[in-house]
Amino acid sequence: MLPRLLPLVLLGALAACDCDEDYSEPLPRLAAIEVETYDPVTNLVWENMGVRIISAYQEWAGQEFRNPAPVWFLTGPTGRVYLDMQRLAEARVGFQEDADGNALLRAGPTEDQAWVLLEIGAQGFTSVFAEVELAWYAPQRFVSVPIR
Repeated sequence: MLPRLLPLVLLGALAACDCDEDYSEPLPRLAAIEVETYDPVTNLVWENMGVRIISAYQEWAGQEFRNPAPVWFLTGPTGRVYLDMQRLAEARVGFQEDADGNALLRAGPTEDQAWVLLEIGAQGFTSVFAEVELAWYAPQRFVSVPIR
């Protein structure tokens, strides 16, 4: 009698489980960098400082991608500029992109990090370079760069 009931018991156990749970890889995350420039002597921010994306080393490809035509983005009155997911993708520095053309990082162990090289400068100032690490666990970063 028990062997005939076993399929029914198994079906009942399957029906009771939470079968909607998804065990797939975590979703990709959008990448972005906010840059603040400031004078370390006065601690005041610099407005109209140029920030541009020079290159990025992409873990997924194991190589560095250089921006073919770096564009300057100017800091505003708060001394900040936001390099959002579209600006990072438009720089063509190797980010994987979603269907909307936004730069993203995936959770896989060989595609979850990128190091973005930025140049910060303005007329009358020596350029400063900053490398910003982006990772799936921290895809959006804020960096504060001292400019003398």
